[in-house]
Amino acid sequence: MFLRKMAKNLLWGVVIFSLLFVGCNKLSEPSSPTGPINTGISGHYFTGVGDLTLTVEPTKGTAPLNVMVTVTITTTANVPLAGNQVTITATSGIFPNFSNTITLTTDSDGKVETVLNDVTLDGTIVTASWSHYKKTALIDINNRPVANLVVTPNAMSAGTSVTFRMDASASHDPEDGNNITYSFSAKCTNDSVTAGTITPGDNNTPIQFVTIGGQTAAERPVAGDVVVFSVTVTDTEGATDTAVVSITVS
Repeated sequence: MFLRKMAKNLLWGVVIFSLLFVGCNKLSEPSSPTGPINTGISGHYFTGVGDLTLTVEPTKGTAPLNVMVTVTITTTANVPLAGNQVTITATSGIFPNFSNTITLTTDSDGKVETVLNDVTLDGTIVTASWSHYKKTALIDINNRPVANLVVTPNAMSAGTSVTFRMDASASHDPEDGNNITYSFSAKCTNDSVTAGTITPGDNNTPIQFVTIGGQTAAERPVAGDVVVFSVTVTDTEGATDTAVVSITVS
């Protein structure tokens, strides 16, 4: 009887020890969630995805600007994740699918590339999304200034010498107002016709004067000659626009 009781107690001891051993091992195991949806990762001890990188080149320019968008996704071990869908959106511009949103599948390098055309909005935001990861990039757009030119008088007779007023004061920059410079030009298609010095010749002055036609008949236009006036305006970032006015001599 005594031996039977000892064997029974020993058996219960073994059972209790086994349960404690298994429980302790369970507590020591790392967590084991599966990877995010569509990541291609479902390992038992998945601990996270390495990164999603977004590159936009260039990030600054004059509208309309075309940029290259590159997205790469990898694991924590920097292993490329192929065959995953990445969605790219932009607040300005058009992707090759004629939309501001495009979804592409990563290649063997875990990469997708596309072109974003005709970006015109300053502060355009490009966003790349995959699973629960998201990255954004900002594009600085400089809109071109707008040139405007009014020439008075707006007619010229053959054999005359006329002083013209070139007025570009209606020119403007969409971002910096009137923070632009002016470069004027005036000439006749007949090279023999004298075109005087443009005055005052100040690039910061939007109104200038020029005399077409010299003192002799040979230096004055004949019927059919064309006098061409132009102004090119430049903003603080170097973007330009040109306005042209042509007057045919009668």
